Amino acid sequence: MNEILQSLTETSPILLILFKATLLLGLAWGLHFGLVRANPRWRVLLWRGTMIGLLFIPAAEFLSPKILVPIEPPPIETTSLQTSAPPPNFNQSPVPIAPMSTPSTKSTLSTTPPPPPQSKSIPWRNHLQEIALGLWTLIAIVFAGRRLQSLSRLRAILKQTETPPESLNQLGHEVAKHLNCKRSFLIRLTLEKMSPFLASILSPKLIIPKPALSEERPTDTLGILAHEIAHLKSNDLFWTALSKWVTVLYWFHPLAWKIPAAHSSACEQICDSTAAAYVGNSDAYSQTLARSALALMDLAPNQGLPMIRSSEISKRLKNLRSGKVWGALRKRWVASSLVLGIPLLALLGSLAFVEAKAEPALSALTGFWETDWRDDRTISLGIQEEGRFRLSLLPQGGERYADSGRGRLEPGGKGLAFVDERLLPIEWKVEDERLLLTLHFGRGSSDPKV
Repeated sequence: MNEILQSLTETSPILLILFKATLLLGLAWGLHFGLVRANPRWRVLLWRGTMIGLLFIPAAEFLSPKILVPIEPPPIETTSLQTSAPPPNFNQSPVPIAPMSTPSTKSTLSTTPPPPPQSKSIPWRNHLQEIALGLWTLIAIVFAGRRLQSLSRLRAILKQTETPPESLNQLGHEVAKHLNCKRSFLIRLTLEKMSPFLASILSPKLIIPKPALSEERPTDTLGILAHEIAHLKSNDLFWTALSKWVTVLYWFHPLAWKIPAAHSSACEQICDSTAAAYVGNSDAYSQTLARSALALMDLAPNQGLPMIRSSEISKRLKNLRSGKVWGALRKRWVASSLVLGIPLLALLGSLAFVEAKAEPALSALTGFWETDWRDDRTISLGIQEEGRFRLSLLPQGGERYADSGRGRLEPGGKGLAFVDERLLPIEWKVEDERLLLTLHFGRGSSDPKV
């Protein structure tokens, strides 16, 4: 798990957006399947919150302040070296340290093996992010064009609709009043053989095919009006359109492809229940659905909200046979869900993973020898650059040795230093923002190990 989080500290914003969106969609689908037998209004609330989250994540990645989550870097392994050394011979008097700018040619101090030579990168790999962004834009434009084409077809259909008789308008307003729908709407009739549907978000219109209206079956008209007005009351048309535009933005993500279908299915289940309750007989409304499905020849445009979808009609009839009427959710449960969900979405969108900082680096390099009365000498040096150190010695013989450590300094680190033509064990630790290095001149030790 730490390796996955560590990779997020080095990834691009695009991949981080993909990671967060996948987490959100995975959670949403898990809750969706867990709520299949519950009130469908929960699934409607779930998918509307998910759509908001999918739009918020990329906006938060570039616009909102970040909540930094430090991730510990993986430990760097050091190699153990063995060598033989002659008997110890050292002078216990303080010895000045050589300047850091002096190069060394006779000794090295390395806490890790030298890095392998890096192969030259292929030029196009340096532009993968730009290539991916360009591909996403190109395909998103194609899908957006299809949506706009559907809008154009819808406008053409609306131009061919007719004004209904006044009795139908009065009946529609009576149904709206009974369902407590306060939004204004128009009823339009069409000669096309299609499913009744709701169109136009700003100025809602109920499009009803003339063949669906029959004086011999008044329950059909009541059921159609109640179903579409229930959609209008719940703002289903707006959220259905938004779900399709979300799939345009996330066309590359398989978990986003079925969002419109999942949201619409829950909306249809609610509206069927509302219409059946208004008609007063679920069997009568089921017959209305069945007759509409049999008479259906052409589907409504994608930008509308059709009453009948042939692929779902059997499922909807099965739900109606259960006789359940799905009422409104309790306000306290909805409020609790919002109190829990909104902060989680804000947290997910604002999280940023960064690598945890190592010990602080010192800008100045200082050092001196400290000799005790026994076997060890301690060198106290500043850190030349963050996570690395460089060591310069002036031994008894007068020759100068400059050694450098590779990689990050971990607490209790060990290595070997070449001093007086000998390899000696060296340890280091950080105290008070200073790097303390200890050379061990063990008496009688001819085979030091690290």
